[in-house]
Amino acid sequence: MSSHFEQLCCTSTDEGPEHRRQPITSMQHSTRRFGSTTGRPPELKDDLQKALDERPTASIRELAQMIGRHHSTIVDRHYALGYRRVVARWISHELTDANRAARASIYQSLLLLPYRTDFLANVVTGDESWVG
Repeated sequence: MSSHFEQLCCTSTDEGPEHRRQPITSMQHSTRRFGSTTGRPPELKDDLQKALDERPTASIRELAQMIGRHHSTIVDRHYALGYRRVVARWISHELTDANRAARASIYQSLLLLPYRTDFLANVVTGDESWVG
């Protein structure tokens, strides 16, 4: 009796007088999906690594267009290389003097906003007759 895994992951061979199914081991399964024995050209890994180095914030579809492959192929290779998308891009936490000055100006204008004479005219109010 074969295991459930062997029933799901089998390959057929043409050796011998009859066609029989041989179970794929977990190692064969992983190399079949992500390894070099899948028929994928070996330069695909190098091309993908080069594209990732050039544009680390590129999406999978952008990488597929850059390399000229289908996006599902890039997803498989991306996963096999151990990459995970964590953030879209890195943002510096250090503010320049121009950033600080812009923030100070915005803060001052927001602090003075309630003291304008037309402030109450800009507040939208309405009755609640539409509720219910």
